[in-house]
Amino acid sequence: SNTTLSTLSLVSDDISCLRQPDWMLLSNIVHAFDTFSPLFEVQHMIQFLTRTSADYQYILQQSRNIVNVIYQSIQSSISAAADFRIMTTDEQCSLVQRNMHGIWAFYSMVICHQCKMFDSVESKNIMTPLYGSDSVEYVRSITVRLDPDLTLVKLILMVLSFSSNCFAVNEDQNMKRDSL
Repeated sequence: SNTTLSTLSLVSDDISCLRQPDWMLLSNIVHAFDTFSPLFEVQHMIQFLTRTSADYQYILQQSRNIVNVIYQSIQSSISAAADFRIMTTDEQCSLVQRNMHGIWAFYSMVICHQCKMFDSVESKNIMTPLYGSDSVEYVRSITVRLDPDLTLVKLILMVLSFSSNCFAVNEDQNMKRDSL
């Protein structure tokens, strides 16, 4: 039998319970991450560092730059969310303080996977001065199991960003006054 399957347009022939405003929200989240994506910048840094012979201090400095670029990207993506912008400055700081470590770790593994940072010894060695070979190898072992759906990752990151319990251990006495 010769059956032709029609393609499903998720917006026009949507079979989910999502309404147009829901689709717009999801689209805005994905767009924010795409707008602030560090992928090309990190790829360029990796390619440059693997093609040049640089001393230990320079590689250490560049690995810190990679960390900073990824951190700035995730922070900018979260800050672009309307729900974040309507928070008070104290609430924004609290949310970032509680959740950024875990979110950054997950996001940076995804970015490193996408940039193929752990595919060669040369590129893997870029992070060794900063984290040590054991930690780099451990992260590599996790990222080889990643084959992320980037759209889903972006949505998960935004959900985790606004979670109130990502930072389970609270040593900050000021958080008792925290409205979040």
